[in-house]
Amino acid sequence: MAEWIVVATYGARAIAEMMAELLRNQGIAAVVSVDDAGGLRPELALTLGAKVRVHAEDEARARRVLEHGGEGDEDDEG
Repeated sequence: MAEWIVVATYGARAIAEMMAELLRNQGIAAVVSVDDAGGLRPELALTLGAKVRVHAEDEARARRVLEHGGEGDEDDEG
């Protein structure tokens, strides 16, 4: 079973979901995890954060994509 690594933490679920979608658009499997009582307590994301997770083998590439907003990652691959 693949290990999921946190590559970024945001203060709102919506932002984390957008960043995860950016990763998915680059072909990187990404999920968002938020401990907000199943959506009943969205304010908990402000203190606990909404985490974007990827497979361990995609960590470096995912960090580059997030850092550059999805631009220019193709040039980094050898």
